[in-house]
Amino acid sequence: MSGICGVLNFDERLAGAPELRAMSAAMAHRGVERHFRDASFGCAVRDWAPGDAEAPALAQVCRDDRWVIAFDGRLDNRDDLLARLGDHHLRADTPDENLALSAYARWGEAAPDYLLGDFALAAYQTATRMLCLARDAMGVRPLYYQQGPTHLLFGTEVKALLAHPEAHVAPCDACIADFYFNALMSEDTQGLTVFDQVFSVLPGHQVVVRGREARTRRYWDFDPGARIRLASPGAYAEAFREHFEQAVSRRLRSAAPVGVSLSGGVDSSSIFCVAEHLRHQGRGHAQSPVGVTYTPPPGSKADEEAFLRAVEVATGLQSHRFPHPQLGMVDEVDRGVWHVEVPSLDMEWTSDQAFNRFVRSKGVRVLLSGDWGDQFLADDGYLLDLVEQGAWREAWRQARGFGEWLSVTDASYFTTRLLRGLVVRHLPMAVLRRLRRARQRLAARRDVRGWYTDAFRRSAERPPVRVPAGFTAHGASLYREARSRYAVFCLEWHNKAGAIEGLEHAFPFLDRDLVAFLMAIPGDVLCAGGVPKALLRESLRGVLPEAIASRRTKVSFTSLVNDGVSRDYNRIVSRLAATGEAVQRGYVRAGADRALREAHAALANDTFDASRGLTDVLALEVWLQQFFGPMSTVGRGSPSRQESRS
Repeated sequence: MSGICGVLNFDERLAGAPELRAMSAAMAHRGVERHFRDASFGCAVRDWAPGDAEAPALAQVCRDDRWVIAFDGRLDNRDDLLARLGDHHLRADTPDENLALSAYARWGEAAPDYLLGDFALAAYQTATRMLCLARDAMGVRPLYYQQGPTHLLFGTEVKALLAHPEAHVAPCDACIADFYFNALMSEDTQGLTVFDQVFSVLPGHQVVVRGREARTRRYWDFDPGARIRLASPGAYAEAFREHFEQAVSRRLRSAAPVGVSLSGGVDSSSIFCVAEHLRHQGRGHAQSPVGVTYTPPPGSKADEEAFLRAVEVATGLQSHRFPHPQLGMVDEVDRGVWHVEVPSLDMEWTSDQAFNRFVRSKGVRVLLSGDWGDQFLADDGYLLDLVEQGAWREAWRQARGFGEWLSVTDASYFTTRLLRGLVVRHLPMAVLRRLRRARQRLAARRDVRGWYTDAFRRSAERPPVRVPAGFTAHGASLYREARSRYAVFCLEWHNKAGAIEGLEHAFPFLDRDLVAFLMAIPGDVLCAGGVPKALLRESLRGVLPEAIASRRTKVSFTSLVNDGVSRDYNRIVSRLAATGEAVQRGYVRAGADRALREAHAALANDTFDASRGLTDVLALEVWLQQFFGPMSTVGRGSPSRQESRS
């Protein structure tokens, strides 16, 4: 797990070594440092050699006579790049960062147009003093920047930027509120973060800095007019399998063992089985994938032992069981918030980090996850296409079928979603805005989180994601999933949470080519007959165990999470009262004890709402203390530091 950071001074001051060292030191957990300074520009790379935390860094700050590049990530189109570049000095084993450097030397600021993979990079042209900051199409690797009057700072982690003595340090109320009250399902054309004036390079974008001007350019996006129409269901299954195998294979490229977070569900089991299938065919990792599994207490609703055994029998591989510890999230809340840099933690943060350490103890550096499988393989947006094709009876039947397959408690859930989707798709925007505001007011009255102030809630209004014209309803639904602020937030969160323990999280279901394929095919092929993930199930016949392929249920960790938060309740309340930063800054009402007690009582319900609310308000308090409170060490010496909420 690597990371980059750096500074470009506009006023031609030398890039100071102490400032660069301080920025790099903020990411010391990402490995050994390599740095470069050239007059007013300086950058650093941190990385560990795979499998050995004491080995020297692999990643370098690469340069030629015109360009310098700091690179974090993985390139997936190496063969294509080598052919396009046509440079006899480049070999099949040339490191990814050198290929990226050669791309900039050949194509200049157009280089990202030719790069495919999960990456974040900073490329600096020494003669013109032009700086390019680029991020992969899906946004898997974080990259932040902040522009001041005399400089531009960039880095994989925000704390690297804030370590610079001239950094601007203040919270961004609108972004925090958007996360808490809109679930970040809104559009962001700027890359706003929870830190004021700190921006995230948007997925598929490059920020080009010339002089004091920073210009953002989108270099890649999904094609709304793309349509894939094949001759038969079998042809779609074959094409899907080809794309999925490619997505898994790309993420198996590692010198260390590759792990799979194996739950026994359809998504993670598919990744694990395909990874082993590829190894047998000589197209994957030389070693079998390392399956690592949370093992809940006996009798828990989260018990998936029967499904795990089916995967083990099918692959001949034994996965490692990690006993689910009865831990809350308060024990490591300070460490967690500091590293993920946002006022939010997983409700089982301490247990999850213990799991990550267990994974690392097996020699794993890259951990594949089935995350995003539900979003891209079981989306019901295509039902709107069926209605618009005149097949409204079939759309209604399949909406009901979704509920039956997923065993949802509310039988009308998907039919209600279908009706809501039709309203959103056809009502005028002005009417939709009024409906959204009314819905937000109603949600606020029902919200268990009664401790937040009205002023804080009001700052959360944001427009929904605008979808380019030309998509089908199915494609538009997947596009919104891929381009929401929530997707970017989750990827940045996972990257930083994994980096604490030296893990790189990888997501085959977020492969750019796979997602583009899914957007372009008919939705009623993806979920044929109202069966979620029907195409995945059909395409992996003979690879995925039948018990998994025909699985309808999903386990629930709700009771485990609520029990853990309930045990932590008194400690949560005491932490909130200790400094009261959230109250002083106007986020939380003074005297919110009653609202907190009501949330505590709501932990008996079979939902995450109360747990999510209590862990978020604790994370907000700790985040404010660490980054902006009186005892914070962040940004000391900054003339723009703000000690109170504006």
